[in-house]
Amino acid sequence: MKPLPPSLDEIKERGKAIKRKLQFTDDEIDSVEKKTKLRSDSIDWFKYRTGRITASHCKRIASLKTTTSPTIKL
Repeated sequence: MKPLPPSLDEIKERGKAIKRKLQFTDDEIDSVEKKTKLRSDSIDWFKYRTGRITASHCKRIASLKTTTSPTIKL
């Protein structure tokens, strides 16, 4: 038997949890800025940009077709 899809309330809660993970305090922002000021010379720079949509990928992402697999490597 297939499991049921998540309810609307479950989807909303998952969305709220994701949103919380994406919000940062001013202190956190300042800390990351200081740690990554040297860009590619900084190990932290790579850590913090992993999984982010950076400017170098924006055009490519914006022009993807709706049929493109979400697992495709950009």
